[in-house]
Amino acid sequence: MIYRKLLLSAGGGIVSEKSKVEPGNCVILNIGLGGVGIDCLKSLKKEVFSLGLV
Repeated sequence: MIYRKLLLSAGGGIVSEKSKVEPGNCVILNIGLGGVGIDCLKSLKKEVFSLGLV
């Protein structure tokens, strides 16, 4: 995989680990288009539930 450093499990993502802050009381809308977008949303959902954020 070319983009391994973007995997959440590798500390990646759109925002680097250094830039992350504690979540506040806000809402985030994620939209996934196409096969890759749907796979991304599935991974994000799995990560959120595994961390107990919901």
